[in-house]
Amino acid sequence: MLVCVFLKRWYSIFLYFISLAFISIYMLKGICGINYPANSRDTIELISWLFSGVVSIISFLSIFVGFVYDNKLINASSSLKQIYKPYGLEYENYRATLIDYQQYVSKGLTLNSIYWVIFITSNLSIVIWLISLEIVNDILPISFNFKNITNIFLLIMWLIFSFLLTFLVFYLNRIKNNKDPLGKGYLPKPNQLLDISFLLTQDVDMDEIIQKALPIIEIYSNPEPQNNYEMNLVFPLPISNYKYVIKIYDMNKQLILRCFGYYELQSSFGKKQHITVTNNMSESIYNLIDENASAEIKIYNSVDNSLLGRISLSFQVAASKKNSRIERSTSHLLARDIDHGLITTINNSFHSCQVENGL
Repeated sequence: MLVCVFLKRWYSIFLYFISLAFISIYMLKGICGINYPANSRDTIELISWLFSGVVSIISFLSIFVGFVYDNKLINASSSLKQIYKPYGLEYENYRATLIDYQQYVSKGLTLNSIYWVIFITSNLSIVIWLISLEIVNDILPISFNFKNITNIFLLIMWLIFSFLLTFLVFYLNRIKNNKDPLGKGYLPKPNQLLDISFLLTQDVDMDEIIQKALPIIEIYSNPEPQNNYEMNLVFPLPISNYKYVIKIYDMNKQLILRCFGYYELQSSFGKKQHITVTNNMSESIYNLIDENASAEIKIYNSVDNSLLGRISLSFQVAASKKNSRIERSTSHLLARDIDHGLITTINNSFHSCQVENGL
Protein backbone atom coordinates (compact mmCIF):
# COMPACT_ATOMS: atom_id res chain seq x y z
CA MET A 1 0.00 0.00 0.00
CA LEU A 2 2.94 2.35 0.57
CA VAL A 3 3.79 1.92 -3.12
CA CYS A 4 0.30 3.10 -4.10
CA VAL A 5 0.61 6.18 -1.89
CA PHE A 6 4.10 6.92 -3.24
CA LEU A 7 2.94 6.65 -6.86
CA LYS A 8 0.40 9.43 -6.25
CA ARG A 9 3.22 11.97 -6.28
CA TRP A 10 4.01 13.58 -9.63
CA TYR A 11 7.74 12.85 -9.31
CA SER A 12 7.23 9.26 -8.23
CA ILE A 13 7.47 7.79 -11.75
CA PHE A 14 11.04 9.02 -12.14
CA LEU A 15 12.18 8.00 -8.68
CA TYR A 16 10.51 4.62 -8.99
CA PHE A 17 12.07 3.98 -12.42
CA ILE A 18 15.55 5.02 -11.25
CA SER A 19 15.25 2.81 -8.16
CA LEU A 20 14.13 -0.17 -10.23
CA ALA A 21 16.95 0.39 -12.73
CA PHE A 22 19.54 0.47 -9.94
CA ILE A 23 18.10 -2.71 -8.41
CA SER A 24 18.29 -4.45 -11.80
CA ILE A 25 21.89 -3.35 -12.37
CA TYR A 26 22.85 -4.42 -8.85
CA MET A 27 21.42 -7.86 -9.47
CA LEU A 28 23.12 -7.92 -12.86
CA LYS A 29 26.55 -7.38 -11.31
CA GLY A 30 26.12 -10.57 -9.36
CA ILE A 31 25.81 -12.70 -12.49
CA CYS A 32 28.51 -11.03 -14.59
CA GLY A 33 31.38 -13.31 -15.48
CA ILE A 34 29.49 -16.52 -14.69
CA ASN A 35 29.76 -19.30 -17.26
CA TYR A 36 26.34 -20.70 -18.06
CA PRO A 37 25.48 -24.00 -19.72
CA ALA A 38 24.69 -23.68 -23.40
CA ASN A 39 21.00 -24.55 -22.98
CA SER A 40 20.50 -21.95 -20.20
CA ARG A 41 20.73 -19.12 -22.72
CA ASP A 42 17.86 -20.58 -24.73
CA THR A 43 15.81 -21.02 -21.55
CA ILE A 44 16.38 -17.45 -20.41
CA GLU A 45 15.55 -16.14 -23.88
CA LEU A 46 12.32 -18.18 -23.92
CA ILE A 47 11.32 -16.86 -20.50
CA SER A 48 12.02 -13.32 -21.68
CA TRP A 49 9.83 -13.79 -24.76
CA LEU A 50 7.04 -15.26 -22.62
CA PHE A 51 7.13 -12.29 -20.28
CA SER A 52 7.15 -9.94 -23.25
CA GLY A 53 4.00 -11.59 -24.62
CA VAL A 54 2.25 -11.46 -21.26
CA VAL A 55 3.18 -7.80 -20.76
CA SER A 56 1.95 -6.91 -24.26
CA ILE A 57 -1.46 -8.49 -23.66
CA ILE A 58 -1.86 -6.98 -20.20
CA SER A 59 -0.66 -3.57 -21.39
CA PHE A 60 -3.24 -3.36 -24.16
CA LEU A 61 -5.93 -4.53 -21.76
CA SER A 62 -4.89 -2.09 -19.03
CA ILE A 63 -4.75 0.85 -21.46
CA PHE A 64 -8.27 0.02 -22.70
CA VAL A 65 -9.62 -0.32 -19.15
CA GLY A 66 -7.71 2.80 -18.15
CA PHE A 67 -9.35 4.89 -20.85
CA VAL A 68 -12.78 3.59 -19.84
CA TYR A 69 -12.24 4.53 -16.20
CA ASP A 70 -10.62 7.82 -17.21
CA ASN A 71 -13.87 8.79 -18.96
CA LYS A 72 -15.74 7.91 -15.78
CA LEU A 73 -13.41 10.15 -13.79
CA ILE A 74 -14.11 13.03 -16.18
CA ASN A 75 -17.83 12.58 -15.48
CA ALA A 76 -17.09 12.33 -11.76
CA SER A 77 -15.12 15.58 -11.85
CA SER A 78 -18.01 17.33 -13.62
CA SER A 79 -20.45 15.96 -11.04
CA LEU A 80 -18.18 17.13 -8.24
CA LYS A 81 -18.39 20.72 -9.47
CA GLN A 82 -22.19 20.49 -9.35
CA ILE A 83 -22.07 19.02 -5.84
CA TYR A 84 -19.80 21.80 -4.60
CA LYS A 85 -21.86 24.55 -6.23
CA PRO A 86 -25.38 23.15 -6.81
CA TYR A 87 -26.92 26.19 -8.49
CA GLY A 88 -30.35 25.41 -9.85
CA LEU A 89 -30.43 21.83 -8.56
CA GLU A 90 -33.44 20.58 -6.65
CA TYR A 91 -33.35 17.93 -3.91
CA GLU A 92 -33.85 15.02 -6.29
CA ASN A 93 -31.29 16.27 -8.81
CA TYR A 94 -28.72 16.86 -6.09
CA ARG A 95 -29.26 13.37 -4.68
CA ALA A 96 -29.02 11.88 -8.17
CA THR A 97 -25.73 13.74 -8.73
CA LEU A 98 -24.33 12.31 -5.48
CA ILE A 99 -25.32 8.78 -6.51
CA ASP A 100 -23.85 9.27 -9.99
CA TYR A 101 -20.59 10.47 -8.44
CA GLN A 102 -20.43 7.37 -6.24
CA GLN A 103 -20.83 5.15 -9.29
CA TYR A 104 -18.23 7.04 -11.31
CA VAL A 105 -15.48 6.70 -8.70
CA SER A 106 -16.25 3.05 -7.88
CA LYS A 107 -13.65 0.80 -9.49
CA GLY A 108 -14.57 -2.64 -8.21
CA LEU A 109 -12.34 -5.69 -8.55
CA THR A 110 -11.52 -5.33 -12.25
CA LEU A 111 -9.17 -2.36 -12.13
CA ASN A 112 -7.52 -3.46 -8.87
CA SER A 113 -6.79 -6.90 -10.32
CA ILE A 114 -5.38 -5.51 -13.58
CA TYR A 115 -3.28 -2.97 -11.66
CA TRP A 116 -1.59 -5.53 -9.42
CA VAL A 117 -1.06 -7.99 -12.29
CA ILE A 118 0.62 -5.35 -14.46
CA PHE A 119 2.57 -4.03 -11.46
CA ILE A 120 4.05 -7.43 -10.55
CA THR A 121 4.57 -8.50 -14.17
CA SER A 122 6.22 -5.21 -15.13
CA ASN A 123 8.71 -5.35 -12.27
CA LEU A 124 9.63 -8.94 -13.05
CA SER A 125 9.91 -8.21 -16.78
CA ILE A 126 12.27 -5.28 -16.29
CA VAL A 127 14.62 -7.42 -14.20
CA ILE A 128 14.34 -10.52 -16.41
CA TRP A 129 14.89 -8.53 -19.63
CA LEU A 130 18.13 -7.06 -18.33
CA ILE A 131 19.36 -10.42 -17.06
CA SER A 132 18.47 -11.96 -20.43
CA LEU A 133 20.46 -9.30 -22.25
CA GLU A 134 23.48 -10.02 -20.11
CA ILE A 135 23.31 -13.80 -20.45
CA VAL A 136 22.51 -13.84 -24.16
CA ASN A 137 24.52 -10.83 -25.41
CA ASP A 138 27.02 -10.20 -22.59
CA ILE A 139 26.31 -6.44 -22.63
CA LEU A 140 28.30 -5.53 -19.52
CA PRO A 141 30.65 -3.84 -19.15
CA ILE A 142 29.58 -1.22 -21.71
CA SER A 143 32.27 0.06 -24.02
CA PHE A 144 31.33 3.03 -26.15
CA ASN A 145 32.82 1.99 -29.46
CA PHE A 146 31.60 0.84 -32.84
CA LYS A 147 31.93 -2.85 -32.00
CA ASN A 148 29.52 -2.54 -29.07
CA ILE A 149 26.94 -0.48 -30.93
CA THR A 150 24.48 -3.38 -30.80
CA ASN A 151 24.79 -3.77 -27.01
CA ILE A 152 24.40 -0.04 -26.51
CA PHE A 153 21.29 -0.07 -28.68
CA LEU A 154 19.83 -3.03 -26.72
CA LEU A 155 20.48 -1.29 -23.42
CA ILE A 156 18.80 1.88 -24.67
CA MET A 157 15.78 -0.14 -25.81
CA TRP A 158 15.65 -1.79 -22.38
CA LEU A 159 15.63 1.63 -20.73
CA ILE A 160 12.84 2.84 -23.03
CA PHE A 161 10.63 -0.22 -22.56
CA SER A 162 11.25 -0.20 -18.82
CA PHE A 163 10.29 3.45 -18.55
CA LEU A 164 7.12 2.86 -20.59
CA LEU A 165 6.10 0.00 -18.29
CA THR A 166 6.81 2.18 -15.26
CA PHE A 167 4.70 4.96 -16.78
CA LEU A 168 1.87 2.47 -17.39
CA VAL A 169 1.94 1.44 -13.73
CA PHE A 170 1.98 5.11 -12.75
CA TYR A 171 -0.97 5.85 -15.07
CA LEU A 172 -3.08 2.99 -13.72
CA ASN A 173 -2.24 3.92 -10.15
CA ARG A 174 -3.54 7.46 -10.64
CA ILE A 175 -6.77 6.12 -12.15
CA LYS A 176 -7.06 3.54 -9.38
CA ASN A 177 -6.79 6.33 -6.79
CA ASN A 178 -9.25 8.61 -8.65
CA LYS A 179 -6.98 11.34 -9.95
CA ASP A 180 -9.07 14.37 -10.89
CA PRO A 181 -8.63 14.70 -14.69
CA LEU A 182 -10.09 18.23 -14.73
CA GLY A 183 -8.42 19.64 -11.64
CA LYS A 184 -5.61 19.29 -9.17
CA GLY A 185 -5.24 16.45 -6.71
CA TYR A 186 -7.47 13.42 -6.32
CA LEU A 187 -11.23 13.14 -6.22
CA PRO A 188 -12.68 12.79 -2.71
CA LYS A 189 -14.35 9.63 -1.52
CA PRO A 190 -18.16 9.64 -1.81
CA ASN A 191 -18.67 9.59 1.96
CA GLN A 192 -16.51 12.69 2.33
CA LEU A 193 -19.03 14.64 0.27
CA LEU A 194 -21.62 13.88 2.95
CA ASP A 195 -19.55 15.44 5.74
CA ILE A 196 -20.01 19.15 6.46
CA SER A 197 -16.55 19.33 8.06
CA PHE A 198 -14.92 18.09 4.83
CA LEU A 199 -17.02 20.34 2.59
CA LEU A 200 -15.89 23.37 4.59
CA THR A 201 -12.31 22.63 3.51
CA GLN A 202 -13.25 22.71 -0.19
CA ASP A 203 -14.19 25.46 -2.62
CA VAL A 204 -17.94 25.13 -2.10
CA ASP A 205 -20.94 27.40 -1.82
CA MET A 206 -21.95 26.32 1.68
CA ASP A 207 -25.09 28.46 1.70
CA GLU A 208 -26.42 26.64 -1.39
CA ILE A 209 -25.54 23.22 0.07
CA ILE A 210 -27.21 24.05 3.37
CA GLN A 211 -30.40 25.07 1.59
CA LYS A 212 -30.43 21.69 -0.16
CA ALA A 213 -29.58 19.65 2.93
CA LEU A 214 -31.49 21.31 5.76
CA PRO A 215 -34.33 19.32 7.33
CA ILE A 216 -37.95 19.75 6.30
CA ILE A 217 -40.46 20.15 9.11
CA GLU A 218 -43.56 17.97 8.78
CA ILE A 219 -46.43 18.16 11.25
CA TYR A 220 -49.35 15.69 11.13
CA SER A 221 -52.75 15.45 12.68
CA ASN A 222 -53.18 11.70 13.05
CA PRO A 223 -56.70 10.23 13.12
CA GLU A 224 -57.91 7.37 15.27
CA PRO A 225 -56.56 5.19 16.77
CA GLN A 226 -53.49 7.46 17.33
CA ASN A 227 -55.52 10.64 17.62
CA ASN A 228 -52.43 12.78 18.23
CA TYR A 229 -50.28 15.50 16.72
CA GLU A 230 -46.88 14.46 15.40
CA MET A 231 -43.83 16.45 14.32
CA ASN A 232 -41.10 14.92 12.11
CA LEU A 233 -37.88 16.16 10.58
CA VAL A 234 -37.12 14.88 7.10
CA PHE A 235 -33.49 15.12 6.03
CA PRO A 236 -33.80 15.01 2.21
CA LEU A 237 -30.05 14.72 1.57
CA PRO A 238 -27.45 12.65 3.40
CA ILE A 239 -25.25 15.70 4.15
CA SER A 240 -24.50 15.20 7.84
CA ASN A 241 -22.30 15.84 10.87
CA TYR A 242 -23.75 19.20 11.79
CA LYS A 243 -25.78 20.66 14.64
CA TYR A 244 -29.03 22.54 14.20
CA VAL A 245 -31.54 24.67 16.06
CA ILE A 246 -35.10 25.03 14.80
CA LYS A 247 -37.43 27.72 16.13
CA ILE A 248 -41.11 28.02 15.20
CA TYR A 249 -42.99 31.30 15.73
CA ASP A 250 -46.68 32.09 15.62
CA MET A 251 -48.24 34.92 13.58
CA ASN A 252 -47.21 37.42 16.27
CA LYS A 253 -43.55 36.29 16.10
CA GLN A 254 -43.77 34.67 19.51
CA LEU A 255 -41.63 31.56 20.01
CA ILE A 256 -43.86 28.54 20.40
CA LEU A 257 -41.56 25.61 19.63
CA ARG A 258 -37.85 24.89 19.57
CA CYS A 259 -35.88 21.75 18.83
CA PHE A 260 -32.18 21.14 18.43
CA GLY A 261 -29.83 18.28 17.86
CA TYR A 262 -26.88 16.72 16.08
CA TYR A 263 -27.44 15.07 12.72
CA GLU A 264 -25.23 12.13 11.80
CA LEU A 265 -25.69 9.98 8.73
CA GLN A 266 -27.51 6.81 9.71
CA SER A 267 -29.05 5.77 6.40
CA SER A 268 -27.67 4.34 3.20
CA PHE A 269 -25.99 6.56 0.63
CA GLY A 270 -28.47 9.00 -0.88
CA LYS A 271 -31.49 7.86 1.15
CA LYS A 272 -33.80 10.24 2.99
CA GLN A 273 -33.91 10.01 6.76
CA HIS A 274 -36.87 10.69 9.03
CA ILE A 275 -36.63 11.63 12.71
CA THR A 276 -39.71 11.84 14.91
CA VAL A 277 -39.32 14.87 17.15
CA THR A 278 -42.51 14.32 19.07
CA ASN A 279 -45.77 12.41 18.67
CA ASN A 280 -47.41 14.17 21.59
CA MET A 281 -47.66 17.79 20.44
CA SER A 282 -50.38 19.78 22.13
CA GLU A 283 -53.41 20.79 20.09
CA SER A 284 -52.90 24.47 20.93
CA ILE A 285 -49.41 24.52 19.43
CA TYR A 286 -50.61 22.58 16.40
CA ASN A 287 -53.33 25.15 15.73
CA LEU A 288 -50.89 28.07 16.01
CA ILE A 289 -48.76 26.66 13.19
CA ASP A 290 -50.54 27.87 10.06
CA GLU A 291 -49.76 29.91 6.94
CA ASN A 292 -49.05 32.96 9.09
CA ALA A 293 -46.52 31.11 11.26
CA SER A 294 -42.81 31.16 10.49
CA ALA A 295 -39.68 29.28 11.43
CA GLU A 296 -35.93 29.62 11.41
CA ILE A 297 -33.24 26.95 11.08
CA LYS A 298 -29.63 27.54 12.13
CA ILE A 299 -26.91 25.15 11.01
CA TYR A 300 -23.69 24.85 13.03
CA ASN A 301 -20.35 23.23 12.41
CA SER A 302 -20.10 20.15 14.64
CA VAL A 303 -16.35 20.69 15.17
CA ASP A 304 -16.09 24.26 16.47
CA ASN A 305 -19.82 25.06 16.87
CA SER A 306 -19.56 28.01 14.47
CA LEU A 307 -22.73 29.23 12.81
CA LEU A 308 -22.78 28.27 9.13
CA GLY A 309 -26.18 29.45 7.96
CA ARG A 310 -29.61 30.81 8.87
CA ILE A 311 -32.65 29.95 6.78
CA SER A 312 -36.12 31.51 7.17
CA LEU A 313 -39.11 29.22 6.59
CA SER A 314 -42.84 29.45 6.07
CA PHE A 315 -45.49 26.72 6.21
CA GLN A 316 -47.78 25.06 3.72
CA VAL A 317 -50.97 23.79 5.31
CA ALA A 318 -53.12 20.92 4.03
CA ALA A 319 -56.02 19.06 5.64
CA SER A 320 -53.92 16.98 8.07
CA LYS A 321 -50.37 17.95 7.19
CA LYS A 322 -48.21 21.04 7.59
CA ASN A 323 -44.73 21.24 6.13
CA SER A 324 -42.05 23.91 5.90
CA ARG A 325 -40.66 25.55 2.79
CA ILE A 326 -37.68 27.85 2.30
CA GLU A 327 -38.39 31.57 2.16
CA ARG A 328 -34.89 33.04 2.14
CA SER A 329 -31.34 32.58 3.37
CA THR A 330 -29.91 35.21 5.69
CA SER A 331 -26.57 36.26 4.27
CA HIS A 332 -25.27 37.98 7.41
CA LEU A 333 -24.69 35.75 10.42
CA LEU A 334 -25.31 36.90 13.95
CA ALA A 335 -22.42 38.46 15.83
CA ARG A 336 -24.07 37.35 19.07
CA ASP A 337 -26.03 34.14 18.87
CA ILE A 338 -28.27 33.39 21.85
CA ASP A 339 -28.47 29.72 20.83
CA HIS A 340 -24.72 29.17 20.80
CA GLY A 341 -24.65 28.10 24.46
CA LEU A 342 -27.35 25.57 23.72
CA ILE A 343 -25.38 24.11 20.82
CA THR A 344 -22.18 23.69 22.82
CA THR A 345 -23.96 21.29 25.19
CA ILE A 346 -24.61 18.89 22.32
CA ASN A 347 -21.85 16.39 21.63
CA ASN A 348 -21.51 13.85 18.85
CA SER A 349 -23.37 11.19 20.81
CA PHE A 350 -26.57 13.28 20.70
CA HIS A 351 -28.51 11.90 17.76
CA SER A 352 -32.08 12.92 18.58
CA CYS A 353 -34.04 16.12 19.10
CA GLN A 354 -35.52 17.94 22.07
CA VAL A 355 -38.61 20.11 22.04
CA GLU A 356 -39.25 23.14 24.22
CA ASN A 357 -42.58 24.90 24.40
CA GLY A 358 -42.37 28.65 24.41
CA LEU A 359 -45.91 29.04 25.70
